[in-house]
Amino acid sequence: METGSDRAPDIISNLPLNVIEGILMCLPLRDAVRTSILSRKWRYRWTTIPQLVFDDTCVPVTSSSLAVTKTKFVSFVDRALLLHRGPIQKFKLSISYLQSCPDIDQWILFLSWRNVKEISLELEEKEWYKVPSCLFSCQYLTHLELFRCEVHPPPTFKGFSNLKSLSFQQSYFENGVVESILSSCPILESFTLTPPRGYYLTCNLIKALGNVPALERLVAESYFVKYLSVKSVPSKLALKYEHLKKLELYQVGFEDVNEISVAICLLVCSPNLEELLFSASSDNEACIGPDMDYWDKQHPIDCSFKRLQIVNMTDMSGVPDEMEFTKFLLAKSPVLKTMSIKSSTI
Repeated sequence: METGSDRAPDIISNLPLNVIEGILMCLPLRDAVRTSILSRKWRYRWTTIPQLVFDDTCVPVTSSSLAVTKTKFVSFVDRALLLHRGPIQKFKLSISYLQSCPDIDQWILFLSWRNVKEISLELEEKEWYKVPSCLFSCQYLTHLELFRCEVHPPPTFKGFSNLKSLSFQQSYFENGVVESILSSCPILESFTLTPPRGYYLTCNLIKALGNVPALERLVAESYFVKYLSVKSVPSKLALKYEHLKKLELYQVGFEDVNEISVAICLLVCSPNLEELLFSASSDNEACIGPDMDYWDKQHPIDCSFKRLQIVNMTDMSGVPDEMEFTKFLLAKSPVLKTMSIKSSTI
């Protein structure tokens, strides 16, 4: 007969609290909630984890109706937020079957009361989610990532004074909103913008990027360079991006002198750049581009990319201005180690 002294030690219950917390952080949230049944020491321990990720694994889609699945998911999030204790550092909502609904507004309002630091929202692709005004009252935000959202800051918005990383993916704005938000993020280090395909957006280069000196990474996707080029383009900005290490410029059209000027302007203002990722969107047949003396008269002579080591260029079609741009980079990059050039798909 087995006595108490013969029983195997309860390793699960005797784990140190910091180990338990580390395990919970590595589990999907649904599994973390289920650990309450392991022992008394584990019961509701998940309610103190600082990162909450709500995705398809929380309530998987089954053979039952989609409406039932959505209802279960909303109830799961409601209960998790109701039971949660302590600070919420990160809230991520990435769900493929949930559309815009009032419940999401309530969750964000709740987060605004809890001094959340990171928010990421990505819903079903069928429609855009209009973010509520309470999002703009989250003054402790350091990271904000919005997918397929309509962004309309309220008149009372004073900026995100602690924001370091900002990403807008396939999101809608009225003209002037991007400039307004960026100018109100004084310590922003990383910015990514991918406008929806076919969406016409105009941005003032100086207003949009002329007030973010702390940038360390800038990603301009999906014709954002074209939007920056619609209005007047200066040869250089009043500030230098002294901290910018990585610049990503995608789908730059070499048939447009203004787009070329935007690319060069951003490069010239980044003296400590280490890595450049670049793609072209030139129409080989329609590409006229600027006069060839543009490269002799307009591009700056005194600039030098003294720390640029890696250049990766894709979708190059070999038009003359692409070649001139490549020569410009080679001439101005004394410590360049790698330059990769890939042609566009034919």
